[in-house]
Amino acid sequence: MGAAVRLISAYVNIVHDCDEVFNYWEPLHQLLYGYGKQTWEYSPLFALRSYFYLLIHMVVAGPIRVIAGEHFGKTAVFYAVRSALGVTQAVCDIYLSKALASAAGMNAAGLCWFLLTTNAGMFFASTALLPSSFTMTALTAATAASLQGHQHVVIATAAVGALLGWPFAALALLPVCLRALWLMPRRAVGLALLWAILTLTPQVAADRVFY
Repeated sequence: MGAAVRLISAYVNIVHDCDEVFNYWEPLHQLLYGYGKQTWEYSPLFALRSYFYLLIHMVVAGPIRVIAGEHFGKTAVFYAVRSALGVTQAVCDIYLSKALASAAGMNAAGLCWFLLTTNAGMFFASTALLPSSFTMTALTAATAASLQGHQHVVIATAAVGALLGWPFAALALLPVCLRALWLMPRRAVGLALLWAILTLTPQVAADRVFY
């Protein structure tokens, strides 16, 4: 049911933010087809956006471009990427609901899943090609991991979500990270450094190539 709602969003949800078009779909189009509009953020003079965020979506977009061909390729890529984003969020919603069931009971878990699935904001954001939506998915997974006591997963998802997605959302991730630091102070610091390196190294390498 949750995946079905997210797939509906992928196919009927409009693109609400011009930032999504010009800062993410256009550069992704350029990576796929060799041409596309460039905003000032992607200019080598400023280099404010990371290409690595776009490259992880090439895992879906690249094969679909080849399979669908030139005639239907662009439309197929658009819906395939949005579908992948939506299904990923649906999986994280289920993960959070199951974690909440263990921590607070089935009633709380069922209500959480219902609200996540029917919430208008989630419907819009879950299939948006935006770093903020990427971080939202990471936050969902980190919260679920925190409830289940999987602090290593908390650190990993928080690091990837904040560093690769939207750094300003680190404030939203702060409570679960502080809990992980409280429960395992030495290991949490080590894991945070490890995941920072694992996230930033390919990101810096990709940006050196494209900029």
